[in-house]
Amino acid sequence: MPEHAPRVEPEEALFELVRPRWQARAACHPDVIPPIWQQFDDCDHPVDLFYPTARMTPRRLEAIAQVCGTCPVRQECHAFGRKHEKNGWWGGMSQDELDNERNALGLPTPPALEVDSRTRKVIGTFIVPGHGSPERYNQHIKDGDRPCELCISAHTELYKPQAAEEYAARRARETPEERIEKNRLDRIRRNRKRDLDRKRNGSPAGSGVPSP
Repeated sequence: MPEHAPRVEPEEALFELVRPRWQARAACHPDVIPPIWQQFDDCDHPVDLFYPTARMTPRRLEAIAQVCGTCPVRQECHAFGRKHEKNGWWGGMSQDELDNERNALGLPTPPALEVDSRTRKVIGTFIVPGHGSPERYNQHIKDGDRPCELCISAHTELYKPQAAEEYAARRARETPEERIEKNRLDRIRRNRKRDLDRKRNGSPAGSGVPSP
């Protein structure tokens, strides 16, 4: 290699290999997309519509569907996003939808490239944790999303032994008087909850309905 040749980072070289040629014809290309993106506060650039920093809203979902629904390269975009991308919407599908599709088809989670949404410059690489793992649970929380049931279950299973040990240690430190008082307060809370449940179900408190 000539000495004057510029050094290319491996991540940049990889991204150049997979950079889609069809992207220039996509309906979300900055030269093509209609000014629909301008109605959102976190959009300073057309591509920002598909890399939301704010919580997803029905209005934004409608805007994305409007653009993706008319895209001539939607299938190519979907295939590329499923294979390579972590962030953003691809082929009219969110990242969670792409993850679910990969799981259903038995496809591996791709080593994704973290790319600046505006300059398309690679700024790092990482592997997206799959659903049903404590790592993906933490990713849900970081993204401001409600964790899915698989991730909640994995998170619970991970911390259940630790929580049980901490509970047993707390109980072992209690004096008999503290334990009696705690049991009394627990009974009060259970009775209050039972009364609230009865009110919601239309049964008045103390109506003689046998307690569970």
